Amino acid sequence: MESINNNYYVQALFNEKFIPGRWSYQKWDFNHVNLIYGYDICKEVYHVFGYDDKYIVSASEVPFALIEQSINSGMPQKINEDYIYRITLASPEKDFKFNPKLMISFLKEYLTSKNSFDRCSFITVPMERTFGISVYQCIINSFEFVLHNSRVFYSLYEHKFIMLKRIEFLRTNGWIQPNDFNQIYYTYKDIVQKAQQVLLIILKGNIKSECQVGDEKKKKMIQLLEKMEELEKATIPLLINSVERILGHELQSKKDLSG
Repeated sequence: MESINNNYYVQALFNEKFIPGRWSYQKWDFNHVNLIYGYDICKEVYHVFGYDDKYIVSASEVPFALIEQSINSGMPQKINEDYIYRITLASPEKDFKFNPKLMISFLKEYLTSKNSFDRCSFITVPMERTFGISVYQCIINSFEFVLHNSRVFYSLYEHKFIMLKRIEFLRTNGWIQPNDFNQIYYTYKDIVQKAQQVLLIILKGNIKSECQVGDEKKKKMIQLLEKMEELEKATIPLLINSVERILGHELQSKKDLSG
């Protein structure tokens, strides 16, 4: 409550066996992240955002006692503490300066599927997960399983959409060679459209019945994912090269001025 009173949201790991409206409620232990964004002291409930039993993000009121029970059940206390975050709005007055070298580094890590959490190993334990472009094959290899979790395909679509917006930002701010922009931009636009197609197939299947996607649609989804992977492997090096050339010109100009 103190965090909420100080204008922070609280993200924490709950055992959803004790959270009404969740798919595992009163059935089995299932630990998942939820967001507390408020409370009602008179009703003794927290206002919580999380995925309901239809895998849709929804708001609900959860009694104080059940929240406490969900946090104290299932996961060891140390792990629970590692998953508690306080979230607040960044000050709009802060000036976040674009760092092209850091962006290039992240893009290279994405292409090589490097675990970017290694950068933070001095303050936290790196997560054992699949990273970068290897996510495509991870989805394909676990396809029947991930079909039951539309969040995977939402995340995939959102990642490609943000990448497209990144390219627009780079062009607007002069960080892509003009001759390179069209090929990079329109290829990524195609990737976004393919990601959207994959997502729509899942959503249409969920409307009919839980994850009812026919064999032909599954085949189509896998083909789209494989094509997205192929296009990204070809396009990201072009983007890196374009930005590196401009960065090189900028560094050379600074040297010339200082010399």
